[in-house]
Amino acid sequence: MKNTDKTGCVLLADILHHHGVKKAVLCPGTRDLPLIMAFNRHDGISCLSVIDERAAAFVALGISEITRDPVALVCTSGTAVLDFSPAVAEAYYKNIPLIVISADRASMWIDQEDSQTTRQFKILDNFVKKSYDLKAEIEDPNEAWFFSRNANEAAIKATEGPMGPVHINIHISMPVNGEENRDILPQPFFVENFTIEKTFCREKGKELACKILNTPRVIIACGSMQPDARMNRDLNRISSLENVLVISEGLSNLHLKECVSSIDTFLACLGREGREQLFPDLLITFGGPFVSQFLKDWLRNAPKSMTHWHISENSDVVDTFQHLSCKFNMTPSAFFSDLLKYMRKKDTPIGWDYKRSFLDKQSMQSGKQRKYLDETGWSDLTALNAVADKLPDNVNLQVSNGMAVRYLLALPQNQKFHRLDCNRGVSGIDGCISTSIGASTAYKGITVMITGDMSAQYDMASFSIAKELTRNFKLVVLANGGGNIFKFIKSTRDSAETEKFLYHPMICELGELAKSQGWKVFEATNFEELDSAVSKWIAKREEPSMLILKTDAETNGTVFSEYLSLK
Repeated sequence: MKNTDKTGCVLLADILHHHGVKKAVLCPGTRDLPLIMAFNRHDGISCLSVIDERAAAFVALGISEITRDPVALVCTSGTAVLDFSPAVAEAYYKNIPLIVISADRASMWIDQEDSQTTRQFKILDNFVKKSYDLKAEIEDPNEAWFFSRNANEAAIKATEGPMGPVHINIHISMPVNGEENRDILPQPFFVENFTIEKTFCREKGKELACKILNTPRVIIACGSMQPDARMNRDLNRISSLENVLVISEGLSNLHLKECVSSIDTFLACLGREGREQLFPDLLITFGGPFVSQFLKDWLRNAPKSMTHWHISENSDVVDTFQHLSCKFNMTPSAFFSDLLKYMRKKDTPIGWDYKRSFLDKQSMQSGKQRKYLDETGWSDLTALNAVADKLPDNVNLQVSNGMAVRYLLALPQNQKFHRLDCNRGVSGIDGCISTSIGASTAYKGITVMITGDMSAQYDMASFSIAKELTRNFKLVVLANGGGNIFKFIKSTRDSAETEKFLYHPMICELGELAKSQGWKVFEATNFEELDSAVSKWIAKREEPSMLILKTDAETNGTVFSEYLSLK
């Protein structure tokens, strides 16, 4: 079979596939044609074509987040690679293994006023684990060895813990459309990489287990993370201890029998005195960033006597709560699995009611929340709750930043979904729909994305790619006028500039735009219309479908504030 005569491009596709790349997202261009040829003609790699580079990068992000496989992301020369940067930054802070590949002009033409020449090497250095600068033309065995060695290293760097993006910049000379028989091109070599899971020595394991078992008040706070069956099993066992209270946001993807799940509403209902009683003696944290600012503010004000352990593969010292005293450089799954070896049933502490008293309060609060949601009129929060109740089991749920994620996490947690994801690495609103479209291509079931209208406007390129890439994709748009979060956040809601510069009504009719791109669109302005629309919206299989929930901004603010302050 013939392939591009740019040997480096063929070697790269072979080596990346060996290291787990099964999908590539390709952006059109002239300079990257040899890369497109190499990936498209590889038997083991499935390719998607996305014209908009910013959307393409988020699509690749979504695929990799669901599969946990590295995904190749290819663009042409010039500003194209800069358009990848928002998604690459998100991948960096979420430990997602994107392999960014940018075609470049021959190095002698950089800064020579030739078209589409920018300084591409290291252009993403703030947001990748490492950058590589290679050339596609290979003339002797040493050059083939050098290229293969660096390609192997890039793949290993992206996939070893903590995972993250890398950037490979490849110089390609004209002409770009040459072909050669694959069997006469130099063959790659592969470097195997083995990671040994870290464990405690016996003495340290016993010491840590003893500390947990003999501390009256322990909180385990779980941040955002991938679903992990072993972690779920082990934390269920640890959370059964009477002195251990687990606090878990929905984005942790843990389904625990005993835990605090709606953090903001739980802390609000306790009142100041109750929150002071809840302060732990030992705080154990893991996972990515927490959405709840309430949680962060509360723990930052904990007594100085509180001990804080943080578990992460990342070698950086991350001290979100300003009380860090010990860092464990290992995966959280390995930490808790190893710890349980040294926790014997006979050592289980008795006589403390620390956890039970607070779980009972959460149970009472959940009852009040459900009653309020059932009796309150149409708003973002109540409409979203009604939609969540009607979702089928095992959907993959995606949510955008801004108010959408805050609404969803404040609701009594619905355990029907398969997993829940949000772009919380950088917490931007751009690319959220594109990310979820990419994620839907990697899941056989239904993927549902919930977003606000401002976020949807920011990612309009996603409307044009959805039908080509996916069918089983459902989008919910909270059409509340654009930028409700700025009327909710205390620091912006009373500013004289908020109305003009922060709060933006929709600049286009999203439903009509979606219809023009082949979507099925449904709308609701009240519960009766929602009951009629939601079953049709979720049932559509032939094309992506959008459900627009039209609400009033002022009502939304009032309802959510009342909901958070329920006593």
